[in-house]
Amino acid sequence: MTSRVLLFIASVLALSACSNEVAPSSHEAPADVIYESSATHEVWERLDEATVLGTEAMGPQLTAPVGPLVRSGEPVAFTWTESEAALELRHRKSMLHAPSRLALVLRDLCRPVAHAHTPVTGDMYRAIFTIPGVETPVRVLTGATTYTPSADAWQRITAATGPITLTLEYAYLDTGHITDGPYRGPVNTLTLE
Repeated sequence: MTSRVLLFIASVLALSACSNEVAPSSHEAPADVIYESSATHEVWERLDEATVLGTEAMGPQLTAPVGPLVRSGEPVAFTWTESEAALELRHRKSMLHAPSRLALVLRDLCRPVAHAHTPVTGDMYRAIFTIPGVETPVRVLTGATTYTPSADAWQRITAATGPITLTLEYAYLDTGHITDGPYRGPVNTLTLE
């Protein structure tokens, strides 16, 4: 047989093993999650199902507000950056595992697709504000490295009866599937003044 025939047979076998359905999630996203950018509840559920990788040094690092004190007047912009360690690891992975054109075509044909939303490709960040005295945390999922709370979210945050903790996570998704991460940064403790 020629190499073209063998390639055709291998492609047919690979495609026959493909499924166009995403396996149902065993984790349901909380109803109160704030979604920004291209974030969806499917991404939240994928992050819940995934095992956090690496150490805190691999996760996003809070860059503002600077210091443990946060003014409680107007909503404050919270910003963070992806860690240098995670960026370096992703670069090394991409250099070692550059897929062939055939592998990319087969991956795109075989990859399950979600039907509720367009599958997300790109950076996703999850911010969870745990607030003493408030039953439900403020949970945010965004593709941006900044979050400014709405008036409602800020009211919940400033109702704290003690120090607030902010946990940040990062993952990279390719058509709805986590391909890098998730990484969780250190817990940030913030006090309202």
